[in-house]
Amino acid sequence: MINPSPDPAPGKTALLLIVAGKKIPPGERPSQHGYIVNNSETLWNIHRMLTTGEPVTRKLMHVYGETPRHTFVDVAVGTPVADVIA
Repeated sequence: MINPSPDPAPGKTALLLIVAGKKIPPGERPSQHGYIVNNSETLWNIHRMLTTGEPVTRKLMHVYGETPRHTFVDVAVGTPVADVIA
């Protein structure tokens, strides 16, 4: 899938602008400016993998927008989005 946005990580760059007052130029990544932004699920998965060896096979997703219901769902990695919002 190709990201149509010129910003490779729009959520991360918006967060850095709010939290650190740092504007990341279009086409650049936060790591190029000394920032690493991870969400809590990523950090939890890294911890679990390193401490128990358990592979990451599930993903928490927030379903919102023009969908029948707004919710968090626990899905298998690789689940098509169409299946999640159905």
